[in-house]
Formats: sequence, C-alpha cells, structure tokens
Amino acid sequence: MQGRGIYFAIASLLALIIAFQPQIMVKLSLFLFLILFLFYKKFSKRQIYIILMIVLVFYSKARIDINRNESGFHGSETQFTVLFEDEVSLNGSLLSGFAKDSTGEKLLIKYRMKSEEEKSSLNKERLLGFSCQIKGSLKTVNGQTNPNAFDYQSYLTHQHIHWQLVVDQWGNCKELNGPILFIKKQRQQAIRLLETYFPNSVASLASALLFGERQILDPSLEKAYQKLGIIHLLAISGANVALYVSMIHYIGVRLGVTRERMIIVLLLYLPIFTYLSGASPPVFRAAMMMFLFLFVKLVSQSRLATLDICSIVFMVYAFLSPYLLFDVGFQLSFSVTFTLLLSTKGLLKPSKFLLIKASFISQLASLPIVLYHFYEFSLLSLLANLIYIPIFTIIINPSFITLFFLLFIFGEPISIMVKPVDFAITLMNQLTVRIASFPYQTVTIGRPSVWMILLLIGSIVYLLYKWETGKTRKSQLISILPCVFTLTFSYCLSHYSFSGQITFVDVGQGDSIVVQNGFHKKTYVIDTGGTISFNEEEWERPRNPFEVGNDILVPFLKGKGISTIDKLILTHGDMDHIGGAKSVLETMKVKELILPYVSNRSSLENEMIQLAKERKTSIIFVKNGMSWEEKGSTFKIVSPIIELEDRNDNSVVIHVQLGGLFWLFTGDLGEQGEERLLSEYPSLPVDVLKIGHHGSKSSTSATLLQAYQPKVAVISVGKNNRFGHPHQDVLDRLKERNIKIFRTDTDGAITYTFQNGTGTFSRHIPYDVTNP
Repeated sequence: MQGRGIYFAIASLLALIIAFQPQIMVKLSLFLFLILFLFYKKFSKRQIYIILMIVLVFYSKARIDINRNESGFHGSETQFTVLFEDEVSLNGSLLSGFAKDSTGEKLLIKYRMKSEEEKSSLNKERLLGFSCQIKGSLKTVNGQTNPNAFDYQSYLTHQHIHWQLVVDQWGNCKELNGPILFIKKQRQQAIRLLETYFPNSVASLASALLFGERQILDPSLEKAYQKLGIIHLLAISGANVALYVSMIHYIGVRLGVTRERMIIVLLLYLPIFTYLSGASPPVFRAAMMMFLFLFVKLVSQSRLATLDICSIVFMVYAFLSPYLLFDVGFQLSFSVTFTLLLSTKGLLKPSKFLLIKASFISQLASLPIVLYHFYEFSLLSLLANLIYIPIFTIIINPSFITLFFLLFIFGEPISIMVKPVDFAITLMNQLTVRIASFPYQTVTIGRPSVWMILLLIGSIVYLLYKWETGKTRKSQLISILPCVFTLTFSYCLSHYSFSGQITFVDVGQGDSIVVQNGFHKKTYVIDTGGTISFNEEEWERPRNPFEVGNDILVPFLKGKGISTIDKLILTHGDMDHIGGAKSVLETMKVKELILPYVSNRSSLENEMIQLAKERKTSIIFVKNGMSWEEKGSTFKIVSPIIELEDRNDNSVVIHVQLGGLFWLFTGDLGEQGEERLLSEYPSLPVDVLKIGHHGSKSSTSATLLQAYQPKVAVISVGKNNRFGHPHQDVLDRLKERNIKIFRTDTDGAITYTFQNGTGTFSRHIPYDVTNP
C-alpha cells in the first residue's frame, strides 16, 4: 500500500465535492467516476470497502457541517461579550477583525475609531486575548453583486460567520490567558520587534517569511509578486519548514543532544511553530507533514511514503474543516505538493535541470486554480521562479532567520547589520515592481467554466503522464497539444463569442457601463466609478484603501477576458464617474480615451489626460454631432452641445443603436442639460434610458420621459447612499409611465445579452418575488 494513500485522499475529495454540489448531475457524474476509478485500478474488495467507507464518512461530515452552518442570532441583539482569539487590524480609522461570542458563534467586528489617541491605545495589544463587553448592531454582509467578483459573504460563510457586528460602544475588557493565546502573543511581539528595529522593506518581508504576516507589506509589491506568479514565495512553505527543522536539528546535535531527543523536541516545536507562523493552510500542511514524518521515524523502523503522509494530512485537515475546500491557499498548497510528489520517481529524478522541471510542474499544477480565481497567468512566471526561488531559499530566508535570532538575543545593536540587507532588499523590490510592469507579459483568459477547468486538469494530467512514460520525444511533444488547445479554446470563448453584452457594473454610488458588441468584440467602457473621499486627518487615512477601479472594475473586466479597451469614455470629471480610470489605464491597454470638449476640466480629468499620454493612449475630445459606427451599430454623441456652468450638464451623452435597441447613456445630466438636449433632439428613439445623476431629483424630468418614452430605465446607484438616491419623485415618474426599472443597488450588475438584433436583460442578484 506504499504510495496508495492518494487514492483514499481522492475518494475523500470527491465525497466533499458531492456534498457541496447541489446539482444532481454533478453528484451522479462524480459517483460514476469513482466507481469506474475503483474498478480500473483493480482494488481488492477490502480496499474498495475502505474507500466507500471513506466516501460515506466524509460526505456525512460535510453535510453535518453544512446543516450546522447557520446563525443563532436573529439580528436584533445589541449586547455581546466577545473573545478576540486573533489580533484585529487597524486600517486608517477602521478597526476590523474576528471574535467569538460567548455563545460560541464567530462574528466580524467593525468599529470606526474616534481619535488618534484611541487608535494608539488599541494598537498596543490589537485586542488579542481580550474578552470585551460590546454594545452594537448586527448587519448582514453584502454578497457578490458583479459577475466573477470576490464573494465576501460566501468567504465568511465558509468560516461559519454570518454577521458583522458594528460596534457603538466598548464596555469592560479583560485579558485572558491560555497556551494558544500565549503563543499568538509571542508571535505578535516578534513582529513588533521586527517593525521597531528593522527598516520597513526588511521588516515587512521578514514578517511574511518568518511569521506569515503580510499586513505591513507594500500593496504594490505584493501585487507585483502576484503578477509574476511568485506570490508563493511570500508565504511559509515546505521549504521554509524544512529549513527551520534542519537548523534546529543541526544545532541540537552539535550541542550534544541525541538524535532521538531532538526528534522529540521537534515534535513538540512543530505545533507551536504552526501558530507562530499564522496557521494558514500551507503552513499547517507543511508543518503537519513534517510532524508525521518525524513521528513515524521515532516510533517505527519502517518508513511512510511522503505521498502517503501528504494524503493523511489532507484527509485529516479536510475532515476537520470541510469548508477549507474553498480556500485558495489550501487548493494551491495541496495541488502543487501532490503533483510534485507524484513526479518524484519520474520527471523529478535528480539532474541539473531539476529546478526548471520542478518550477514548470508547479506552474502546471497551479494553472487551473490561478485561472479560476485570478483569470490570467504570467508568461514570465517560470523565469521569475527560476531566478527568485534560489535567492529566497539560499540567501533571504537564512539571512532573515539569522538576523531575527541575533536581534532577539542582542537587541537594538544588531540593527546596524541590517543596512546592507536593506539595500539589497530595496533593490530587489524595485526590480520586481519594474519587471511586473513590463507590457504583454500576462495572458488574460477570463474565468473558465467549471467544465473547462476539468478539461484543463485532465489535459495537464495527460501531459505529465506522457512526459513520464512517453518513449519518444515526438509523443511527449504531442501531449502538449490538449493543454494548449484547452487554453486556446477558453481564450476564444471569452474573446470571440457571437453574442454581445452591455453591462451596468455595480460600482456603488457611481457609474460604469461596459459595452461589448459581439464577435471580435470591441470593448467600450463608459465611466469607471470611483470612491468619493472626504477630508481626513493623516491617522484616519487607510494604508490600503478600497478603490473601485482596482477592486471592482478591473477584476470584472479580467473575469470576462478583457485586457484591451478600445474606447474609455469618461463622461465628465466627477470622482464617482472617473475615479477608477487610473487603475484601468495602469492595468489595461486603452486605445482611446474620450472626454467632453469643455474648458472647465477637473484636476482629476487633467490627471487622467497626463496618464493617458504617458501610456501612449490616443486622447479624443468630443461634442454634439460626432459619431462612429462599428459593425452595424451606431454611436452618436448628442451632448455636450454648448458648455454650461454645471459640470454635470456638460456630461458626454451617447445615443446608441445596439442589440436591436436604442440606448441613451446620460452621465450626470441634470435639468438644464436635459432642456438643451431636448431642444436639439426633441424626438430621439430611446428604448433604454440610463437615468441621469443616479436618480437625483434634479434629473430625469417628466418632459424628457414624455419626449423619449423609454421602455426600460437603468439606475446606477449605491446601496444606502448618503444622498438618498434615487429620489422617490423620479421613481414615481417612471412607474406612472410603466417603465421597467433596474437598479444596481438592489439588482447588482445589470446585463443585456444580445445576438442577431435581439436580447434579454438579467440581474446578477436574482429578483425576489416576496420583496419586489
């Protein structure tokens, strides 16, 4: 049975997928696959019974977890006693973190700090290990409102969290103790030690590599590592664990401790190390694999195959926490580890090309997961890994370990030794960001369907199998074709679909419309949304603020396979319409930037113009009467006609004939702008009207509705926005004329999908018939 533990792991994985998948066809398909798999591998009856028992046990455990994953709160509670088992984060004036209520239920804690002094006080301990009485209100967490967006609600549900507790008032807090809390506090103090005595470039990287803490890492640097496909180097991996264990074992043996006693020391240390390093899935996997390896070595003369060790750890971890199946770190860690272990007897035999082979296999193993979650892969990833892995393994990791222990023993005097390390790390970081900025190094495919992911996994398995068993170079080269074909087909599905789409993206209180007009899709983006900032003191400003362009629009576009925008149309200079344009211009290739032909441009518009010039993007200023055609579709600019005093009334207004309908995109057009538009175009054909200025009272007049008589109205507006949009008067005017209303605050992203002159509307948030 040596090495056959993986079949038990596969059985447990299939059982969990069957438990979590509601579709009956998926359940039947996976169960049929399991039966065929058992007979193909010619298992004995005893082994088949064991595997079927594993399937039953894991399926039952997952179903129990699913049924128990519900809240005990009703939402009306206001008094809570919570225990902070992990430290909270302070981002500007916002405190956030997780805590466990006295009932045992986990909550997401949110609190807006009132002063710099309060923030300084909370920053000392970050509430780790404190039990606090709190007054506050329970709020639901918003779910996914745009296609392919990160679903924070599901993420929390997978951690058995159903409410966020918005704190109004803190009561009595007392510090608790316990062995695990003690270890976590030592980790906290160690990170503070690094932050105090090391430069930020060294402290942030050392915190990530030694303690699994990436909160203080520069977001732009982290993004660069992710773009190059080397983000795994910033996490504690099996190589780190092996290095720590080897160093401790070597020192102990040199000090005269017997090897058996050193193994016992390491067995006691590894669980502590897991918590010191943040206890993330990759850390848990690596530490527990090492624990099991050492334990077997201590108590038995026989050896357990590394593949069996990994299988046991997977099964134990997945049984204890079935929802980890949805964790990206869990998926990447085990998929890459299993693939490398399966390749050790063939492809990864010792040779001078071992690092290249291991890096390439790791890239292949992670590719389906990377594409599903991040929609693109880097062409420089293999080369970057070949360069960075030796640097981190041979130089950076040992240097950080040595520096930390010297700092721990000698304190501040050792900080002078960090200067050359700081210089080297700063240089490396600058180089990394520079390389990540190279154009055309990433291929954006978009999010593949589940079936396409399964095809890709199958083609990768076939490729690796043929490379290991293929007798000729020709057969090995041919085995690459299924993988290339699958990637190409997935790319073509997102780039050359016969259907077109117009999507009103939910960007909160702002506008963003993405237009794709069918085969060989041209992509136009009308406005980008933007986060309106208010006057804040320095301590209130978040270190890594939420930004609509980077956090909503760019992921939406990449999820659809879009990496090039033919026309980026910024209707006017308000933040809630063009604030996200910077991220779009920096991240994607934009062929043309279109703005209104006016003299009173905002500073933000001028900033976008300057950035477009730097990116070699053509800049076009438009006004009434300008137009273009694209494969039978007409786009006509009908405003600004003359420059008005109010910037909103100078919005670019576009009349479009597309998908069998006439559309009028109005930007933030107000009453004066509408009057000017009606005087110039008294009888435009309009089927779909994008309501101006988010449905404010000063727009969408009865005169406009009477003249154009739209059948559908779309309101782009933020949920519970502070302006009270859309105004009830506007809604009443629309309802009086039986105009169908779509709203991004209640419907999420609104998409019109069309082909051959006909199409249908769809909401991303399904319509609730009980609450119309």
